[in-house]
Amino acid sequence: MDSAGNPPQQVMIMSTIDIRTISITDLNTDAIVNAANEMLLAGGGVCGAIFRAAGRSQLQAACSAIGHCDTGSAVITPGFSLKARHVIHAVGPRWSGGSRGEAELLASAYRRSLELATEHGCRSIGFPLISAGIFGYPLADAWKVALKTCCGYLAEGHQIGIVFAVLDERNAAAMTDRILLAHLQKESASLPPSITVSGSSARCSCARCKTQRHPCWPVKPAFPSA
Repeated sequence: MDSAGNPPQQVMIMSTIDIRTISITDLNTDAIVNAANEMLLAGGGVCGAIFRAAGRSQLQAACSAIGHCDTGSAVITPGFSLKARHVIHAVGPRWSGGSRGEAELLASAYRRSLELATEHGCRSIGFPLISAGIFGYPLADAWKVALKTCCGYLAEGHQIGIVFAVLDERNAAAMTDRILLAHLQKESASLPPSITVSGSSARCSCARCKTQRHPCWPVKPAFPSA
């Protein structure tokens, strides 16, 4: 209650999945996710870029204090010099043909990242496409696991904005209507989030849809706007 006896105003948080062509280090989300290794050491690619932007020595010290993270799990550190307040270090699986539980481990890495973000009061989180780089996960399959896991988390009622930061043209090109529509149609009965593509170089191959925002995709708002 305020001084006038009115109940506190609730802040509406929209649950969305937004796919952008942007460096993950430039996101101003509350948390960003590092595609980490089990030893939590600075590496190349997305991992190296995050360490450099955060301040390599500070972030490595925080990671070394934790020491280890199992594949399929995640840990959290401060963001230091990044725009994001937190870095969540998620360890995805290396692709070994798909018969060694890779999909389950990848989904678990996304899920644990989302749980950590929620536990730390984050209203937004930025992901790379985990395991799709040097770990060799096939791009289309990596997108399917990522979207299914994130959609499932939002379908449980969690209110958090999710951003996928994509710079690699191969990753963007894999985001076609064939992949997304197949997934969305399968999940449509329980899909609450609004899914948008902002600034992506991916294009829908549908004859009706020639724009970046893919208007022919099913779009469902998670919660009514205030």
